Amino acid sequence: MSDRDFMPVFILTGKTGSGKTTFLLNLIEELWSNTSSIAGFAAVSVPGDDPSGSYEILDLVSNKILPLASRSYAEGRVKYGKFYFNPEGILMGKNILEDPMICDNDLVIVDEIGPFELDGKIWADSLTRLLDRQCCSLLLVVREQLIAQVIQKWKLNDPVIIDIEQTKNVQAAATIISKLGRAGQMNSN
Repeated sequence: MSDRDFMPVFILTGKTGSGKTTFLLNLIEELWSNTSSIAGFAAVSVPGDDPSGSYEILDLVSNKILPLASRSYAEGRVKYGKFYFNPEGILMGKNILEDPMICDNDLVIVDEIGPFELDGKIWADSLTRLLDRQCCSLLLVVREQLIAQVIQKWKLNDPVIIDIEQTKNVQAAATIISKLGRAGQMNSN
């Protein structure tokens, strides 16, 4: 049995536009206050923009922010679906997930896994490589209607589903910390 068998995968979910990223950012604060080391990124709505208009990628370690995607055309952007993606933002996310030191963290967060990744684009290959390394626990943000597809595509074994409409940040943090603690104990044996 590999270490990965003991490394939990969490899926934070809710409906489109339900506040998953806001819940995630509050959850991260709760986790940090309990000394969890966290890496990864969040896709944050641009303030003052339509909730589904423009996004920035936030590196959870360095706090660096880059434009990620917008529904508005911009020179040099790559079009996927209704969005124009900033290649630098995509590269930043890939580099975060493929950093050799990422496995030194208790939890790696990917906000979000959606239709583009299911179609093999954006973070898909980086996430696959990270899962293949079997080295760390993951928290994936996924729209509720895509959970089954994400589980199937990446062959996730018994992920812990956290529905933002059925739990509070404190409860979600307690669940994650409990599972991470057990994973750490099993890996140190």
